Amino acid sequence: MTRKIRLIIFISLVFLYLLISPILIVYSLGYRVDFVNKKLVGTGGIYLKIWPQQSQISVGEKINKETSLFSNELLIQGLLPKTYKITAKKEGYYDWEKDLAVENQQVTRIDNITLIKKDISFEKSKEKISGFYLSPTRTLILFWDFEGQFSLANIQTKIEINSFSLPFENISLFSWDENAKVITLKSANTYFSLNYNKTGPIEPEETSLQDQSNLITTGKLTFKKDNNYIYLFNPEKAEFDQFYQAKDVIFSPDKSKFLFYNDHEILLGESKAPDQKNFLMRFAEKVNKCFWLNNYYIIFDLAGKIKISEIDTRYKINIVDLGEKIKLINDDIVELKNPEIFFDEINKKLYILSKAILFVSEPLTDRNNK
Repeated sequence: MTRKIRLIIFISLVFLYLLISPILIVYSLGYRVDFVNKKLVGTGGIYLKIWPQQSQISVGEKINKETSLFSNELLIQGLLPKTYKITAKKEGYYDWEKDLAVENQQVTRIDNITLIKKDISFEKSKEKISGFYLSPTRTLILFWDFEGQFSLANIQTKIEINSFSLPFENISLFSWDENAKVITLKSANTYFSLNYNKTGPIEPEETSLQDQSNLITTGKLTFKKDNNYIYLFNPEKAEFDQFYQAKDVIFSPDKSKFLFYNDHEILLGESKAPDQKNFLMRFAEKVNKCFWLNNYYIIFDLAGKIKISEIDTRYKINIVDLGEKIKLINDDIVELKNPEIFFDEINKKLYILSKAILFVSEPLTDRNNK
């Protein structure tokens, strides 16, 4: 090879280096060519956290990913700034989809996608009962029938621990102290203390208490329920201000958010800015009860139909309708009538009282799904 040829090759390589280097630098900084709009733009990304693992994710028409067996998080980078249709799927679960915008040099976050099982199995927990309460740690359950007979049982083994009777109607739980092993029940203006730490049968004792059951407190916030209105304590005035016409206030598991609802509306608030009220949903039918499934999903009873909904209002809200029928573990189908629901947020199980029978579901999602 002659010196002239070597010089030509050297100059060519230098030229290619000078030509390609800026392109590689711009590419490494997250810029791409938008051929549609014929310009150089900064790219963005999408971060997703999804339950359960091994779910299929698609972004637009060309990007298809899957979360691993050991991780439920996924970061997709290098996306041109525009709106993408994002879908999450897994066999045996309802699909999730949402249109979200990716911005220049920003990451669009979807912090918790919870896919809901299509076929949720239930089992009969107890028959011929009028009501029930779960202990704060969800380890014990208190049943009672229509004749005022109460039984306290282990929630896992279903073994009865103790029983007693109260000849009163409209019994409600006032407090449950698991450290002292004392349950306090209320009927009208009468209170009964039940000490299940003692050996032998429980003997309800009438007690005198100041009723604070209409107060809902967490952190620096205190709400009060009164005649279908919610009041928020104002520390500057040392009095309660009218907050909203609602039946209840329920804080999320991490206490950063709260939901409040009336017969036809479900709204959300943030603990750091409680005065900002955000409408989640309005219905023509009656909203009976609401619970948090995790910090990003709620479960509620709408006129006897059980629904699970995300609280992310971007584009559209994904809602799953569990319907008015449930499937038992033996494949029998039970039609619900005027169900009363309760969600065990620790074990992620749904309790349904219908036709004097208490049904309990398998876990709706992983216990670690916060």
